[in-house]
Amino acid sequence: MTVLVGALVTLGLWLAGSRLDAERAALRDDEARAAAVGALRLQLTKLSAQVEGLASLFEASRNVTRAEFDAYTRDMFENSEANSFGYIRRIEAAERAATERRLGVRVRELRPDGAMVLAGERPEYAVIEEIRDAGRGRNIVGLDLLVDPVRRRALERAARTGELGATGPIALAQRDERGFAVYARVGNDPRQFVVGSLTFRRLDQTVERALVRDTEVAVAVAGQTVIGAPRARSAPSGAVEYGGVRMAVQADAPSGDGIRYGALGLLVGPGLTALALIIASAWRARRRLAVGELRFADAFEASPVGQALASPDGRFARVNAALGELTGHTQEQLAEMTCVDLVDPRDHAAVSAMLREALERPGVGVGREVRLAATDGVARYVQVHLIRLRDRDAAHPVLTQVIDVSEQRGLEVELRHQAEHDALTELLNRRGFQRRLDALLTGPDAARGAVMLLDLDHFKAVNDTLGHHVGDQVIRAAGHALSEAVRSGDIVARIGGDEFAVLLPGASDEHAHMTADRLVAAVSTGSVVPDITGLHSVSASAGYAMLDGDFANADEALMAADLAMYDAKAAGRRRAARFDHRSASSTQTRLRWVDRIRTALAEERFVLLAQPIQDLDSGSVVHHELLLRMLGREGEQIAPGSFVPIAEQFGLMEEIDRWVVTRAIAALGANRDRDLIFEVNLSGSSLGSTELLAAIADALEAHRFAADRLIFEITETTAVTNLEEAQAFASALARLGCRFALDDFGVGFGSFTYVKHLPFDFLKIDGEFVRNSASSATDRVILESLIHAARGLGKRTIAEYVEDAATVDLLQGLGVDMAQGFHVGRPRDLTSTIAAAALTRR
Repeated sequence: MTVLVGALVTLGLWLAGSRLDAERAALRDDEARAAAVGALRLQLTKLSAQVEGLASLFEASRNVTRAEFDAYTRDMFENSEANSFGYIRRIEAAERAATERRLGVRVRELRPDGAMVLAGERPEYAVIEEIRDAGRGRNIVGLDLLVDPVRRRALERAARTGELGATGPIALAQRDERGFAVYARVGNDPRQFVVGSLTFRRLDQTVERALVRDTEVAVAVAGQTVIGAPRARSAPSGAVEYGGVRMAVQADAPSGDGIRYGALGLLVGPGLTALALIIASAWRARRRLAVGELRFADAFEASPVGQALASPDGRFARVNAALGELTGHTQEQLAEMTCVDLVDPRDHAAVSAMLREALERPGVGVGREVRLAATDGVARYVQVHLIRLRDRDAAHPVLTQVIDVSEQRGLEVELRHQAEHDALTELLNRRGFQRRLDALLTGPDAARGAVMLLDLDHFKAVNDTLGHHVGDQVIRAAGHALSEAVRSGDIVARIGGDEFAVLLPGASDEHAHMTADRLVAAVSTGSVVPDITGLHSVSASAGYAMLDGDFANADEALMAADLAMYDAKAAGRRRAARFDHRSASSTQTRLRWVDRIRTALAEERFVLLAQPIQDLDSGSVVHHELLLRMLGREGEQIAPGSFVPIAEQFGLMEEIDRWVVTRAIAALGANRDRDLIFEVNLSGSSLGSTELLAAIADALEAHRFAADRLIFEITETTAVTNLEEAQAFASALARLGCRFALDDFGVGFGSFTYVKHLPFDFLKIDGEFVRNSASSATDRVILESLIHAARGLGKRTIAEYVEDAATVDLLQGLGVDMAQGFHVGRPRDLTSTIAAAALTRR
């Protein structure tokens, strides 16, 4: 009987010891997890600030160039644990082909085995348009993220809430590693996103000794093996909530050392059972307390995150060195403080509420960003996290973690500042100004003031004759003069090259009129800049609109002020004009046209016609000029003379030109086997656009045909905004193989200047000198001189407005190469033209 009792007691001792081993392991895991969580939160906080800052860049300009993207992300990588940053756009199935042409790659998807394959047919895609990878992972531009359900949920959270969306631990697409991906929506557009990712390889070493889990994925850190499935039990000090994902950080260290308690029980003989029980029980209690406290102390003190243990009223009982370094207090001072005392008085109520919530929800972390109470006069922002630990003594159960995020917040502030301010003048830019104007328009004040636009008169002449360095000085001087001439509450911005905007909150009509006159005078007297050739200044024309309730948004108000400004220019410049929405003025008509053009662009209500150009020697059609028409609501065709001048005035021509050019290239690419050469018109405002140049180059790369089949026409009478940029633009296209034609040759005074500086292959003689040349001796003399000049320059000639056979005979006799006009052929739709070319080919 004694032996049996001893054996049973021994077995009980062994079972109790085994249970104690498990309790020790769980305690050790919880303590290691508490340190790991703080480090993980720090890395994720840094990543979120950088992603939100990048979103601000794209919010400022939806046409961010690759160089701008690389420059911003390069700065981020210098002091960052991030692995990559990217830009994503959601598209519908109908947009897929255009997106593939623009990006130069097909839309792909990622298979479970890591291979990228052509994406299947789906209603919608989320396509990566830019990617920058710190570790030089594989290029994933064109990858569709919606095929993966985890990434889809993160994107949809960001789109729906406007807050960060995170994936939790996943296999990263650009690298063969595990990590997190974090998404942020760009502004209010649920189709535009930026993304940042963080690999486990770049996490703090404390986290590398842990296992990160969420409800669906268990991922080993630093190459360790996944241990089982995610546990159902809660992790008291290991929960991280981030971007809509709740993750548990689980320690993955060896399970104890030395002799196990269960083994000790088996070694005790049956006769010593009672004595063994007494000794083992006391030893276990002491050992458990010592081991637990030792491990907790190691993790607590070594953590790079400021940490403290506090009582339920928030008073600190134990603090680590990192908290003292962060707050500037000694450990003795911190012992007399609470977690509420650490923060700025403006955030006392918020931290008190956090403490109450943490006490009510044991094991659940509560956190937010607050201002740290300054001890050295330096303002700092910190993330404070509070959690009630289940396994600590009841006197001091609250673990407080404090993470310094001032650097990340400063980076975000700097990025937002750059996104909203003009680098040359340090004034607000268009985005920053529009945001403030929208706030005023949607605010509660009935008398909301006025908005004004000012444009420098003849500023192009300063740049062209004196150089951009003088032009920049004039811009800066004009911006300074405007800032000095307004009230303290007024807002001045530079919203374009030589265009400024002024917001006058609460201004009356009389005050707005007086301010407009004062600002026009201020620019004339205050923008004088010395140069080695003398003193240079410019005048300004201004237009203003009263914000009296008839404008739905900032764009409409700015458009009205812009129309009034052009009225001032038309009246003689160096003056101000007021927009009157109640009158039937020309400004109102132009405003309606702008809206029609923008709607037509959005709905793609444009069509291309093709007019043949005949070779006068062979009599065959060798070129076609593509002519643009806008479609009205009833399908009627609207001639370009009705909308192009308005589009040029309001900066819409570049988008129209991009529409025309990309469709012309697509048509040539789809009909490589046909004898088609297209002449495409470009506006002067587009000549020099790096975005348009990139779009053309990408389209040519995607469609791959002989680029000399594409001829760009530049109208001489259209003002080229910058001859140097235009020359670089034309030269770049010439290197791709495209050709150029100078339209309306002979009308203006700049013909030979443009021919000298731009690589023209054809000179199109203006129809004014062709139409009546067979019957007018004067026109014939001018025509002959133009043909002689073209021959001397080595250019081929095309005569426009050829309307009868007599004119054809005359042109042949004078040596003109080609003819275009109703006698040669009228414009017809592009589809019919392509079909006719196919018949001619056969």
